[in-house]
Amino acid sequence: MKKLLILAVGLLALTIPALASANHVTSVTGNADCDGWSICPTVYFLPNAVDGSLCYSVTLLDADYTVVTTITATETIIPPDGGGSAEYCFDGLWEGNFVITGGTVVFAAALNGDNPTVFLFDLECTVANENISFDSIKSIYR
Repeated sequence: MKKLLILAVGLLALTIPALASANHVTSVTGNADCDGWSICPTVYFLPNAVDGSLCYSVTLLDADYTVVTTITATETIIPPDGGGSAEYCFDGLWEGNFVITGGTVVFAAALNGDNPTVFLFDLECTVANENISFDSIKSIYR
């Protein structure tokens, strides 16, 4: 019985480092302006990794941190041969008409349903006139 317990503890000790080094998002960067956004998650893969499902979201918050809009997507990503880290970038345009006075963009990404890695970015465009649509703002900054 004692040998079985020692063997079980030994096997558990061997699996903990493997769990800690499993495929996962290591960082998320991004950028946004009055026209749109871009997000670039970096993912670490084990040498024998297979294609994964990368879920990401881009959320625009107003100055009071109220959600204005959220864009979500899921992309299939292919790991590099032999494992290691790889960056995957996606971008898009804001859709809809918004009035923003200062703002924050929240970027989040997760691999295969893991806990998301999050990055915040301050949006540098402000609107003084509350009757201006977001489309009007876009034309000002082009």
